[in-house]
Amino acid sequence: MSLPAEIRDRIFRAADDLYKQSGKGSFPRVEDVREAASVSMGYCVKAMQDWRSLQKARAEPVAVQVPKAVQSVSEEAVARIWNQAQELANSSLRAAEAAWEGERVELEVMSSEIASAYESQAVQLEEALASLASAKDSAKAQDQVFEELGVAVATAEGLAARAEQKAAESDRLARELRVELDRSHTNADHLRGERDNAAELVRAADLSAKAQERTVAELHIAMGAADRATALAEQRAEEVERRALELRAELDRAHLDADRVRQERDHAALLVRAAEEARDVAGQELASAREEVAFLRAKARAPEAITAENR
Repeated sequence: MSLPAEIRDRIFRAADDLYKQSGKGSFPRVEDVREAASVSMGYCVKAMQDWRSLQKARAEPVAVQVPKAVQSVSEEAVARIWNQAQELANSSLRAAEAAWEGERVELEVMSSEIASAYESQAVQLEEALASLASAKDSAKAQDQVFEELGVAVATAEGLAARAEQKAAESDRLARELRVELDRSHTNADHLRGERDNAAELVRAADLSAKAQERTVAELHIAMGAADRATALAEQRAEEVERRALELRAELDRAHLDADRVRQERDHAALLVRAAEEARDVAGQELASAREEVAFLRAKARAPEAITAENR
């Protein structure tokens, strides 16, 4: 994995600042440097290895004085010189071993810090996944509510259409009954005229006495028939009027039902719009959660890239 110079410099500056803040008592933790520099874990681990190596290289060299045994080499035997040289070599070897031991301890500390940092990122990834699952559940619930509201709106529209159709049918029947009522009134008026004419004929027949008894009897029969027809016409007219009133009341109820259904349909439409807005918000939250999960997964794959490069 190639480390860009700009990222490397940013990590070095963050490490230097944290090192100075601690009074140069101990090297800063990898996770603290990563957060301060705002870089990935892979870049931070590689840069911190170089930074720690530079800190060791910057250490002040210790002046080493030539042992007195070496100063008097001209006075000592070659065997003693060899012994002194072996002793110096052993001292250098022990110093190198001590340095390697210190580096090993530092590497163990760095490994522990890296493991802790990755565990923290794993917890963040799990939280992001949980948030994503919650967003998916919320989106599914919003979709279900949207479907239910759509069904409710369709049902309300169907009821409104049927109510309007029923109102139109009631109007048509009311008009037909009104025409029939007018026709009945006309017939009743005609029969009343015939009855009045028959009464006039009866009065005229009374002047003819017995000569016209037969005619009078016939006229009485005609008058009775006319009276009965008139009564039937008036009864029919009353029934038609009553039916017209009932249809008018039913028509008024149909209009009220249609108004109520329209109000319910408008309310359902408002609920549908609210559900659509909630679904859009849930979709945005879901997209944001997915982006966060993708970012955390990319960060989680950083150790695999480091391992592959080391191999």
